[in-house]
Amino acid sequence: MLIDFVKTPYTTGPYMIKNTGPVFNKEPNTAYMKAKVKELVQPYGNDLWGHTKECSENNLIRTVAEKLELEPSSNIVDLAMQVEEDIAIMYKGKLSAICFCFPSSWIPYERLGMELGEIHKPVADGETLIKASPKIAETMCQQASMKRWVWTITNNSDLSNHPDRKINKIPQSIDDLFFRVETQTTMSIDQDTSVFFVKVEVCPLKDVWCQQILDSVNSMSDAVLTYKNLHDIKKLLNQGS
Repeated sequence: MLIDFVKTPYTTGPYMIKNTGPVFNKEPNTAYMKAKVKELVQPYGNDLWGHTKECSENNLIRTVAEKLELEPSSNIVDLAMQVEEDIAIMYKGKLSAICFCFPSSWIPYERLGMELGEIHKPVADGETLIKASPKIAETMCQQASMKRWVWTITNNSDLSNHPDRKINKIPQSIDDLFFRVETQTTMSIDQDTSVFFVKVEVCPLKDVWCQQILDSVNSMSDAVLTYKNLHDIKKLLNQGS
């Protein structure tokens, strides 16, 4: 896994680049898709998806399916199961539909109808990101495709970090830790509508461990460390450096 996106000092700022590659995977990995299905049938499966009344009134899911050249559908889960990535539809700056099988410590359904800035409100040191959110939402409808990465270190090896999956055990060594990254890609549908794709990957931290990661963790503010639950992990990583 390439980790060029790991920067020092660490920032939650809205750093995005022009996407020159595929927007989403047109040949989904079978094992990955099975993992998506598994999450949807969990007791909390209904937390992972939904759409607004406005979405239905404007036939947004069907419009997106046609734009992506996928099988016609008016159901966000059916649409999401045609691509490898998790998917969200933004309409006039608000989250209109979502199916995120692998959320990062939040409940997708609860964010429906929110503007991008409100969605980002819980992010620590996120003032710049929140301030830029209206412009980001506008750009998502205007630009062909943009890309960014969000990463963390966790003691959870699962693709899903749903709140019900939280692991409270304090890690004892790097063998207990995992590197989690979200590759976030946008695609414009029309002047009011855009799609947000997220591909989640998790691997043992020791597979990618390097000074670059340690320096970035050490540059995080206390607020970010708390938000990411990294205080104990930071101490552990520095003990072994």
